[in-house]
Amino acid sequence: MGANLKILTLFDAESHGFQVRLTCPGCKKSAIYGIRGVADYFRFGRRPRNASLEVAGTYFRCEDCGHKGAAIELVPPHRAPDLPNPVKSKYEQVQAERRRRG
Repeated sequence: MGANLKILTLFDAESHGFQVRLTCPGCKKSAIYGIRGVADYFRFGRRPRNASLEVAGTYFRCEDCGHKGAAIELVPPHRAPDLPNPVKSKYEQVQAERRRRG
């Protein structure tokens, strides 16, 4: 990777094979996800297609504390393994919301 590499959007990060670390500002829980799943979350939903990294973070919600928004940090491909997709099925999303509400 070149020293002049500019990653401004999720799709720039996807084209270079980066992983994504999402961190909840509320409870400080952090998780690393594969960029493909995060990019698909924006590609196939009603979200801005080419969101900047700062804007993209506002679309996530913490499963533990329910805080909306997350800090997005890029993890170089050589420092993180192939990771799971953060996007759940609609059924799993509804079940998680029910558990959160109690």
